[in-house]
Amino acid sequence: METPTVSEIMQSVPLSLLPETSSLRAEKILLLCQLPEVYVTSSEGSLLGVVPDYIFLKNRIIEREIDRPISEFMLPVRLIAHPHDNILKLACTLREHIHQRVPVIDRGLLVGMVTRHSVLRTLVETVLESHDEPAENKLPCVTPPTSIPTPHMKPEREDVRHRSTLSLPEST
Repeated sequence: METPTVSEIMQSVPLSLLPETSSLRAEKILLLCQLPEVYVTSSEGSLLGVVPDYIFLKNRIIEREIDRPISEFMLPVRLIAHPHDNILKLACTLREHIHQRVPVIDRGLLVGMVTRHSVLRTLVETVLESHDEPAENKLPCVTPPTSIPTPHMKPEREDVRHRSTLSLPEST
């Protein structure tokens, strides 16, 4: 089975706003579309930045002049994907970051958006269903520990840390 690429699961033409869009308008769009963030692009479609919902919330709490262009408080985009990227590699990248969504860039333009949820769904439905999967379809970033450490146990692997013991319901 061929490993899916980002282009197969991305949402094409994600919502984006121009830098001069007022923050009040951007807030309304963010809430209406139930988005965790809005992308800011140039009129040509180049990704300039992102404004997460917590920035709007922060501006409301500190009662600054809230109706300003979103370019004044957009943040740089630190994580992007490309249409040809392998889903397994993107899954590993998402595992290391807190982002819910990742913009997809092709030739410098914003062409799509992919969510952690869509990556997980794709992994469950296509890649990880097979019990006899080839090595190239296994997640290279994940080597499961032989046991789950409790707060009183030292992890077998230094990069595996758990806050508490995992409790699973008994099967009936």
